[in-house]
Amino acid sequence: MKATAIRTLITALAIVCIASNYFFVNDPKKCGEYRQNIKTASDSEGIAICMKEPQNIPAEQITCSPLPKPFDRKIRNGWEHTLVYTEAIYRGKKQEADMDIHLILTDLKGNPFDAEIPCDICVSNQDIIEGIKAARITAVSLKDGDHILIMGIPFYDKLHGSKGASPIGLEFHPIISLTKK
Repeated sequence: MKATAIRTLITALAIVCIASNYFFVNDPKKCGEYRQNIKTASDSEGIAICMKEPQNIPAEQITCSPLPKPFDRKIRNGWEHTLVYTEAIYRGKKQEADMDIHLILTDLKGNPFDAEIPCDICVSNQDIIEGIKAARITAVSLKDGDHILIMGIPFYDKLHGSKGASPIGLEFHPIISLTKK
């Protein structure tokens, strides 16, 4: 009985997520603006990166590394050229104003970082849309402490006081695959 209720709740939440995307499509202005093509892998380099074999790199190796110098916000920098899969511990989530799902995570050593699953309507890279949709559905069922495997591209975001952010603002954005371990 309890398992049926949980499955019903998960299904209802997935329907709400899909419905919110349906109604959101009429207002593309709500998609983020800051480095939007880079953080959704919709630029020509992002499309090519998503076609590469992902590298298994511990999250702490990426999120604790220094910000590249010089840093140019108009192009990809440092880790932003790499498709990565890594393990993490799920700590929470929130829906962003731009409809991205913001995951609050820690690496396996306890260092905080975050990852975002973009709203699929804001992504023009058609090669990753199905993975993003599946990741958004998986995110609905995550619980604090879940051990997960994510695949995505590191992204240097501006520091904006988000809970769980790495010290240099590096997050994984976009997440194109999310699975429970």
